Amino acid sequence: MRRLTLILGLFWAVHASGADVSFQREVWPIFKRHCIGCHSEQKKKGGLRLDDVAALLKGGKSGPLFVVGKPDDSELIDQVTGDEPEMPQNDAPLSRAKVKVLQDWIAQGGKIDGPPKSDVPPVTIPQFYAYAPAISSVTIRSDGKFAAVACRSEVVTFNVDDDVTPRRLPTDFDLINHVELSPDGQRLAVAGGSPQQFGGIIFFHAADGTRESARRVGTDTLFKGNFAPDGQTIAVGGPTGAVYLIPVDEKAPVKNIELHSDWVTAVAFTADGKQLITGSRDKTTKLSSVEGLNLLRSVDQSPEMINAVAADPLTAISGGKAGVLLRLRL
Repeated sequence: MRRLTLILGLFWAVHASGADVSFQREVWPIFKRHCIGCHSEQKKKGGLRLDDVAALLKGGKSGPLFVVGKPDDSELIDQVTGDEPEMPQNDAPLSRAKVKVLQDWIAQGGKIDGPPKSDVPPVTIPQFYAYAPAISSVTIRSDGKFAAVACRSEVVTFNVDDDVTPRRLPTDFDLINHVELSPDGQRLAVAGGSPQQFGGIIFFHAADGTRESARRVGTDTLFKGNFAPDGQTIAVGGPTGAVYLIPVDEKAPVKNIELHSDWVTAVAFTADGKQLITGSRDKTTKLSSVEGLNLLRSVDQSPEMINAVAADPLTAISGGKAGVLLRLRL
């Protein structure tokens, strides 16, 4: 019996190692999960982009990503193996099984059997929750009479002083990270997305919950943000270190400022709307110009990540995990 088990095990091992590795079904999910946050259309770190077939085959500044038939001579395998793998950066090393998939794919010729799949399973919002979902963001109108609350993939809006049934606003986001009413209280911005898939922003009319406009931005979920004083643009932090300036008008271009080396977890406009204060998981607080889209000053005195920023006409303040407030004169 033990001999039969051994024979069957050897047969399975030979069969598995000889099976063709599918780029679309096996390799692309690894890239999508671990790589495209830094190597995509939005952020081509090292000149490498993995979400496009032609760009993938071209490689980056270090040359081709792989040598056909030679995994041991390939840049990709060199980056994800060794005692301390270079990639994925700031993340756990790939499992042996995932490395084996990449090695076998290259050994078999690095064939592309289909383009990277960008399909995202539709978000399902239950009519009733078995357990109350966590609240990820709250915004209250300046008069204190109207509020909006983000719960996973939907926003609930309600009047504070009456018993009218709250309105539910569904989205196609796996997770909503930020909701905010415009300074005049007429518009509601909702930011979030699906991790390793897309970032998104939706603008609703606060009064009746109808959609005004929507955008998809980048290849990963968006974080916290802040409306410009005129209520026509919102600045939102992203996972690649960039801040996105997203107009309500769908025809207007989205601008971005590459500021940080890690997630941008907090954003605030100055009172005049001319500058941005940002905080990041990279432990820095930065001041940048909205018009010039450039960095003005940087403060790196926090020992831990920054997750909150605020500004008045004279001063900006940031704080985070360390429990220390940092002040920056404007």
